[in-house]
Amino acid sequence: MEERDRSSDSGLPPSPPSRPRPVASWRGSVSPHSGGTVPDSHRVPSPRSLVSARAYHRTVSDTGARSDAGLRLPGVRHRGWGGLARLWLPVLAWASLIFALSSVPDLGTGLGGWDLLLRKLAHAAEYAVLGALLVRATARPRLATVLGTLYAASDELHQSLVPGRMGSPLDVAIDAVGVVVGAFLWHRLLARRGVVTQAPALAVDLDGVLGDTRPLWEAWLGAAADHVGLAAGDLPSDRGEAAAELDRRGAGNWRALLERFSEERAPVYLRRDSATSATLRLLADSGRVIGVFTDAPEPLARVALAQLGGERRVTALEAGDGALERLLSRLGDDAVVLRRREDLQAVAESAPVTQSY
Repeated sequence: MEERDRSSDSGLPPSPPSRPRPVASWRGSVSPHSGGTVPDSHRVPSPRSLVSARAYHRTVSDTGARSDAGLRLPGVRHRGWGGLARLWLPVLAWASLIFALSSVPDLGTGLGGWDLLLRKLAHAAEYAVLGALLVRATARPRLATVLGTLYAASDELHQSLVPGRMGSPLDVAIDAVGVVVGAFLWHRLLARRGVVTQAPALAVDLDGVLGDTRPLWEAWLGAAADHVGLAAGDLPSDRGEAAAELDRRGAGNWRALLERFSEERAPVYLRRDSATSATLRLLADSGRVIGVFTDAPEPLARVALAQLGGERRVTALEAGDGALERLLSRLGDDAVVLRRREDLQAVAESAPVTQSY
Protein backbone atom coordinates (compact mmCIF):
# COMPACT_ATOMS: atom_id res chain seq x y z
CA MET A 1 0.00 0.00 0.00
CA GLU A 2 1.32 3.42 -0.86
CA GLU A 3 2.39 5.87 1.85
CA ARG A 4 -0.43 8.23 1.09
CA ASP A 5 -2.92 5.52 1.99
CA ARG A 6 -1.68 5.39 5.56
CA SER A 7 -2.22 7.62 8.56
CA SER A 8 0.62 10.08 9.03
CA ASP A 9 0.72 9.34 12.78
CA SER A 10 0.45 5.60 13.19
CA GLY A 11 1.10 4.10 9.76
CA LEU A 12 -2.26 2.35 9.92
CA PRO A 13 -4.90 2.55 7.20
CA PRO A 14 -7.06 5.66 7.58
CA SER A 15 -10.51 5.34 9.15
CA PRO A 16 -13.35 4.70 6.69
CA PRO A 17 -15.41 7.78 5.91
CA SER A 18 -18.51 6.14 7.43
CA ARG A 19 -17.02 5.94 10.94
CA PRO A 20 -18.25 8.66 13.32
CA ARG A 21 -15.78 11.38 14.02
CA PRO A 22 -14.36 11.47 17.53
CA VAL A 23 -16.19 13.82 19.89
CA ALA A 24 -13.01 15.16 21.45
CA SER A 25 -10.05 17.17 20.34
CA TRP A 26 -6.56 16.40 21.60
CA ARG A 27 -3.89 18.69 22.90
CA GLY A 28 -0.80 19.14 20.81
CA SER A 29 -0.55 17.52 17.41
CA VAL A 30 -1.09 13.89 18.46
CA SER A 31 -3.84 12.08 16.61
CA PRO A 32 -6.66 10.42 18.57
CA HIS A 33 -5.80 7.28 16.49
CA SER A 34 -2.23 7.18 17.83
CA GLY A 35 -2.62 3.77 19.38
CA GLY A 36 -3.13 4.94 22.96
CA THR A 37 0.06 6.98 23.34
CA VAL A 38 -1.86 9.92 24.75
CA PRO A 39 -3.35 9.40 28.25
CA ASP A 40 -6.99 10.15 29.00
CA SER A 41 -5.96 13.12 31.12
CA HIS A 42 -5.10 14.99 27.89
CA ARG A 43 -8.48 14.52 26.35
CA VAL A 44 -10.49 17.72 26.03
CA PRO A 45 -14.21 17.57 25.16
CA SER A 46 -14.93 19.48 22.01
CA PRO A 47 -17.78 21.96 21.63
CA ARG A 48 -19.54 19.32 19.51
CA SER A 49 -19.62 16.94 22.48
CA LEU A 50 -21.01 19.62 24.77
CA VAL A 51 -23.95 20.60 22.62
CA SER A 52 -24.91 17.12 21.48
CA ALA A 53 -28.46 16.23 22.56
CA ARG A 54 -27.48 12.58 22.93
CA ALA A 55 -26.21 11.72 26.39
CA TYR A 56 -23.07 9.66 26.73
CA HIS A 57 -24.91 6.50 27.76
CA ARG A 58 -28.59 7.47 27.61
CA THR A 59 -30.75 10.21 26.19
CA VAL A 60 -32.32 12.85 28.40
CA SER A 61 -35.05 15.09 27.05
CA ASP A 62 -34.32 18.77 26.63
CA THR A 63 -37.53 19.70 28.36
CA GLY A 64 -37.76 16.93 30.91
CA ALA A 65 -35.63 18.29 33.73
CA ARG A 66 -35.08 15.54 36.23
CA SER A 67 -35.40 16.05 39.96
CA ASP A 68 -32.22 15.87 41.98
CA ALA A 69 -34.15 14.50 44.95
CA GLY A 70 -34.70 11.02 46.17
CA LEU A 71 -32.48 9.00 43.85
CA ARG A 72 -32.33 5.32 44.82
CA LEU A 73 -29.41 3.71 43.09
CA PRO A 74 -30.51 0.89 40.76
CA GLY A 75 -29.24 -2.52 41.71
CA VAL A 76 -27.68 -1.32 44.95
CA ARG A 77 -28.43 -3.64 47.84
CA HIS A 78 -27.45 -3.29 51.46
CA ARG A 79 -27.32 -7.09 51.72
CA GLY A 80 -27.11 -9.80 49.11
CA TRP A 81 -30.11 -11.94 48.29
CA GLY A 82 -28.61 -14.81 50.23
CA GLY A 83 -28.32 -12.70 53.36
CA LEU A 84 -31.87 -11.41 53.01
CA ALA A 85 -33.21 -14.93 52.61
CA ARG A 86 -31.31 -16.10 55.68
CA LEU A 87 -32.84 -13.30 57.74
CA TRP A 88 -36.41 -13.27 56.44
CA LEU A 89 -37.26 -16.86 55.51
CA PRO A 90 -37.55 -17.87 59.19
CA VAL A 91 -39.91 -14.94 59.74
CA LEU A 92 -42.09 -15.96 56.81
CA ALA A 93 -42.07 -19.61 57.87
CA TRP A 94 -43.15 -18.82 61.44
CA ALA A 95 -45.80 -16.34 60.29
CA SER A 96 -47.15 -19.03 57.95
CA LEU A 97 -47.34 -21.48 60.86
CA ILE A 98 -49.33 -18.94 62.91
CA PHE A 99 -51.66 -18.42 59.95
CA ALA A 100 -52.17 -22.17 59.57
CA LEU A 101 -52.96 -22.62 63.26
CA SER A 102 -55.42 -19.72 63.08
CA SER A 103 -57.21 -21.49 60.24
CA VAL A 104 -58.06 -24.51 62.43
CA PRO A 105 -61.69 -24.23 63.62
CA ASP A 106 -61.08 -25.69 67.08
CA LEU A 107 -57.84 -25.80 69.07
CA GLY A 108 -59.41 -26.71 72.41
CA THR A 109 -57.34 -28.91 74.76
CA GLY A 110 -60.28 -30.43 76.66
CA LEU A 111 -58.73 -29.43 79.99
CA GLY A 112 -61.67 -27.44 81.21
CA GLY A 113 -60.69 -24.27 83.09
CA TRP A 114 -57.04 -24.64 82.14
CA ASP A 115 -57.89 -24.53 78.43
CA LEU A 116 -58.30 -20.75 78.26
CA LEU A 117 -55.07 -20.09 80.18
CA LEU A 118 -53.04 -22.51 78.06
CA ARG A 119 -54.34 -21.04 74.80
CA LYS A 120 -53.49 -17.49 75.91
CA LEU A 121 -50.00 -18.59 76.95
CA ALA A 122 -49.60 -20.32 73.60
CA HIS A 123 -50.62 -17.07 71.88
CA ALA A 124 -48.00 -15.11 73.79
CA ALA A 125 -45.32 -17.75 73.20
CA GLU A 126 -45.80 -17.99 69.44
CA TYR A 127 -45.67 -14.21 69.12
CA ALA A 128 -42.59 -14.03 71.36
CA VAL A 129 -40.83 -16.25 68.82
CA LEU A 130 -42.09 -13.99 66.01
CA GLY A 131 -40.79 -10.91 67.84
CA ALA A 132 -37.34 -12.47 68.26
CA LEU A 133 -37.20 -13.44 64.57
CA LEU A 134 -38.23 -9.93 63.53
CA VAL A 135 -35.47 -8.37 65.63
CA ARG A 136 -33.03 -10.80 64.04
CA ALA A 137 -34.20 -9.74 60.56
CA THR A 138 -34.55 -5.97 61.05
CA ALA A 139 -31.93 -5.31 63.78
CA ARG A 140 -34.43 -2.73 65.12
CA PRO A 141 -36.48 -3.78 68.19
CA ARG A 142 -38.98 -0.94 67.80
CA LEU A 143 -39.64 -1.76 64.17
CA ALA A 144 -39.90 -5.44 65.04
CA THR A 145 -42.49 -4.65 67.72
CA VAL A 146 -44.59 -2.60 65.31
CA LEU A 147 -44.47 -5.28 62.60
CA GLY A 148 -45.31 -8.05 65.07
CA THR A 149 -48.25 -6.14 66.52
CA LEU A 150 -49.64 -5.37 63.08
CA TYR A 151 -49.42 -9.04 62.17
CA ALA A 152 -51.22 -9.94 65.42
CA ALA A 153 -54.07 -7.59 64.51
CA SER A 154 -54.32 -9.11 61.02
CA ASP A 155 -54.27 -12.59 62.55
CA GLU A 156 -57.23 -11.79 64.81
CA LEU A 157 -59.10 -10.43 61.79
CA HIS A 158 -58.34 -13.69 60.00
CA GLN A 159 -59.67 -15.72 62.95
CA SER A 160 -62.92 -13.77 62.89
CA LEU A 161 -63.51 -15.20 59.40
CA VAL A 162 -62.81 -18.81 60.42
CA PRO A 163 -65.89 -20.86 61.53
CA GLY A 164 -65.62 -21.71 65.20
CA ARG A 165 -63.02 -19.01 65.90
CA MET A 166 -63.38 -15.38 66.92
CA GLY A 167 -61.15 -12.33 66.88
CA SER A 168 -60.55 -10.46 70.10
CA PRO A 169 -58.83 -7.13 70.91
CA LEU A 170 -57.66 -8.80 74.14
CA ASP A 171 -55.83 -11.43 72.10
CA VAL A 172 -54.16 -8.68 70.07
CA ALA A 173 -52.90 -7.16 73.32
CA ILE A 174 -51.65 -10.56 74.55
CA ASP A 175 -49.91 -11.17 71.23
CA ALA A 176 -48.32 -7.70 71.36
CA VAL A 177 -46.97 -8.45 74.84
CA GLY A 178 -45.48 -11.65 73.45
CA VAL A 179 -43.81 -9.72 70.63
CA VAL A 180 -42.31 -7.21 73.08
CA VAL A 181 -41.01 -9.97 75.35
CA GLY A 182 -39.50 -11.90 72.45
CA ALA A 183 -37.89 -8.81 70.95
CA PHE A 184 -36.49 -7.77 74.32
CA LEU A 185 -35.07 -11.20 75.14
CA TRP A 186 -33.44 -11.57 71.72
CA HIS A 187 -31.96 -8.09 71.88
CA ARG A 188 -30.73 -8.76 75.42
CA LEU A 189 -29.15 -12.05 74.34
CA LEU A 190 -27.27 -10.35 71.53
CA ALA A 191 -26.12 -7.58 73.87
CA ARG A 192 -24.73 -10.18 76.26
CA ARG A 193 -22.83 -11.73 73.35
CA GLY A 194 -21.41 -8.33 72.43
CA VAL A 195 -23.34 -8.05 69.17
CA VAL A 196 -24.60 -4.60 68.28
CA THR A 197 -27.93 -4.74 66.44
CA GLN A 198 -29.18 -1.17 66.39
CA ALA A 199 -26.27 0.77 64.98
CA PRO A 200 -27.51 4.07 63.54
CA ALA A 201 -27.37 4.69 59.83
CA LEU A 202 -24.64 6.87 58.34
CA ALA A 203 -25.24 10.01 56.25
CA VAL A 204 -21.99 10.59 54.35
CA ASP A 205 -21.00 13.88 52.71
CA LEU A 206 -19.93 12.95 49.18
CA ASP A 207 -17.61 15.93 48.77
CA GLY A 208 -16.08 15.86 52.24
CA VAL A 209 -15.59 12.11 52.64
CA LEU A 210 -15.41 10.37 49.28
CA GLY A 211 -14.13 13.06 46.93
CA ASP A 212 -14.63 16.75 46.17
CA THR A 213 -16.82 17.16 43.09
CA ARG A 214 -16.71 20.95 42.98
CA PRO A 215 -13.67 21.21 40.66
CA LEU A 216 -15.49 19.01 38.15
CA TRP A 217 -18.60 21.20 38.45
CA GLU A 218 -16.58 24.38 37.92
CA ALA A 219 -14.81 22.87 34.92
CA TRP A 220 -18.18 22.07 33.36
CA LEU A 221 -19.44 25.60 33.99
CA GLY A 222 -16.41 27.00 32.21
CA ALA A 223 -16.72 24.61 29.27
CA ALA A 224 -20.49 24.95 28.89
CA ALA A 225 -20.87 28.67 29.57
CA ASP A 226 -21.48 29.57 25.92
CA HIS A 227 -23.96 26.76 25.39
CA VAL A 228 -26.14 27.36 28.46
CA GLY A 229 -25.90 31.12 28.13
CA LEU A 230 -24.58 31.67 31.65
CA ALA A 231 -21.15 32.25 33.12
CA ALA A 232 -20.00 30.71 36.39
CA GLY A 233 -20.20 34.11 38.08
CA ASP A 234 -23.89 34.39 37.16
CA LEU A 235 -24.83 31.42 39.34
CA PRO A 236 -25.03 31.02 43.14
CA SER A 237 -22.12 29.24 44.79
CA ASP A 238 -24.52 26.67 46.27
CA ARG A 239 -24.98 24.09 43.54
CA GLY A 240 -28.53 23.27 44.52
CA GLU A 241 -29.48 26.91 44.04
CA ALA A 242 -27.39 27.05 40.86
CA ALA A 243 -29.36 24.12 39.42
CA ALA A 244 -32.62 25.89 40.24
CA GLU A 245 -31.31 29.03 38.54
CA LEU A 246 -30.36 27.08 35.41
CA ASP A 247 -33.88 25.67 35.26
CA ARG A 248 -35.42 29.09 35.89
CA ARG A 249 -33.49 30.69 33.06
CA GLY A 250 -34.32 27.90 30.64
CA ALA A 251 -30.75 26.70 30.12
CA GLY A 252 -31.92 23.86 27.91
CA ASN A 253 -30.69 20.32 28.28
CA TRP A 254 -28.02 21.24 30.81
CA ARG A 255 -28.42 18.06 32.87
CA ALA A 256 -27.61 15.88 29.86
CA LEU A 257 -24.60 18.07 29.08
CA LEU A 258 -23.42 17.86 32.68
CA GLU A 259 -23.85 14.09 32.76
CA ARG A 260 -21.87 13.60 29.57
CA PHE A 261 -19.10 15.95 30.65
CA SER A 262 -18.92 14.26 34.06
CA GLU A 263 -18.61 10.80 32.53
CA GLU A 264 -15.79 11.96 30.28
CA ARG A 265 -13.86 13.98 32.85
CA ALA A 266 -14.53 12.20 36.14
CA PRO A 267 -11.31 10.10 35.88
CA VAL A 268 -9.34 13.35 35.64
CA TYR A 269 -10.93 15.22 38.54
CA LEU A 270 -11.87 12.42 40.92
CA ARG A 271 -9.44 9.96 42.45
CA ARG A 272 -10.59 7.09 44.65
CA ASP A 273 -8.98 6.94 48.09
CA SER A 274 -8.16 3.30 48.85
CA ALA A 275 -8.37 3.67 52.64
CA THR A 276 -11.77 5.36 52.44
CA SER A 277 -13.08 2.73 50.03
CA ALA A 278 -11.91 -0.05 52.33
CA THR A 279 -13.58 1.58 55.33
CA LEU A 280 -16.83 2.08 53.42
CA ARG A 281 -16.77 -1.55 52.33
CA LEU A 282 -16.13 -2.73 55.90
CA LEU A 283 -19.08 -0.75 57.28
CA ALA A 284 -21.45 -1.86 54.51
CA ASP A 285 -20.48 -5.52 54.86
CA SER A 286 -20.98 -5.32 58.62
CA GLY A 287 -24.62 -4.33 58.12
CA ARG A 288 -24.43 -0.53 58.41
CA VAL A 289 -26.96 1.41 56.36
CA ILE A 290 -25.12 4.12 54.40
CA GLY A 291 -26.59 7.10 52.57
CA VAL A 292 -24.76 9.84 50.66
CA PHE A 293 -25.70 13.49 50.23
CA THR A 294 -24.33 16.41 48.22
CA ASP A 295 -25.51 19.77 46.92
CA ALA A 296 -24.23 18.81 43.45
CA PRO A 297 -26.87 18.12 40.77
CA GLU A 298 -27.95 14.49 40.49
CA PRO A 299 -26.21 13.66 37.16
CA LEU A 300 -22.84 14.76 38.52
CA ALA A 301 -23.42 13.12 41.92
CA ARG A 302 -24.33 9.76 40.43
CA VAL A 303 -21.32 9.67 38.11
CA ALA A 304 -19.00 10.80 40.91
CA LEU A 305 -20.28 8.15 43.31
CA ALA A 306 -19.59 5.42 40.76
CA GLN A 307 -16.13 6.81 39.95
CA LEU A 308 -15.22 6.98 43.66
CA GLY A 309 -16.24 3.37 44.28
CA GLY A 310 -19.23 4.02 46.54
CA GLU A 311 -22.11 2.95 44.29
CA ARG A 312 -22.26 -0.67 45.47
CA ARG A 313 -21.96 0.27 49.15
CA VAL A 314 -24.65 2.96 49.33
CA THR A 315 -28.34 2.42 49.97
CA ALA A 316 -29.57 5.88 48.93
CA LEU A 317 -28.24 9.04 47.32
CA GLU A 318 -29.76 12.49 47.81
CA ALA A 319 -28.49 15.35 45.63
CA GLY A 320 -29.26 19.01 45.10
CA ASP A 321 -30.83 21.58 47.37
CA GLY A 322 -31.90 20.21 50.78
CA ALA A 323 -30.18 16.86 50.16
CA LEU A 324 -29.12 16.28 53.78
CA GLU A 325 -32.59 16.94 55.18
CA ARG A 326 -34.19 14.52 52.71
CA LEU A 327 -31.60 11.86 53.43
CA LEU A 328 -32.06 12.12 57.20
CA SER A 329 -35.82 11.78 56.77
CA ARG A 330 -35.17 8.46 55.02
CA LEU A 331 -32.43 7.11 57.28
CA GLY A 332 -34.01 8.09 60.59
CA ASP A 333 -33.51 10.70 63.28
CA ASP A 334 -30.64 8.76 64.84
CA ALA A 335 -28.53 8.77 61.67
CA VAL A 336 -24.95 9.97 62.13
CA VAL A 337 -23.77 12.71 59.75
CA LEU A 338 -20.17 12.29 58.56
CA ARG A 339 -18.49 15.22 56.81
CA ARG A 340 -14.79 14.20 56.88
CA ARG A 341 -12.82 11.07 56.08
CA GLU A 342 -11.53 11.06 59.63
CA ASP A 343 -15.13 10.82 60.90
CA LEU A 344 -15.76 7.74 58.74
CA GLN A 345 -12.61 6.07 60.00
CA ALA A 346 -13.52 6.86 63.61
CA VAL A 347 -16.93 5.23 63.22
CA ALA A 348 -15.36 2.09 61.76
CA GLU A 349 -12.83 1.86 64.61
CA SER A 350 -15.17 2.63 67.50
CA ALA A 351 -18.35 0.78 66.56
CA PRO A 352 -17.75 -2.51 64.77
CA VAL A 353 -21.03 -4.12 63.80
CA THR A 354 -21.89 -7.67 62.89
CA GLN A 355 -25.18 -9.21 61.84
CA SER A 356 -24.14 -12.86 61.89
CA TYR A 357 -26.83 -13.94 64.30
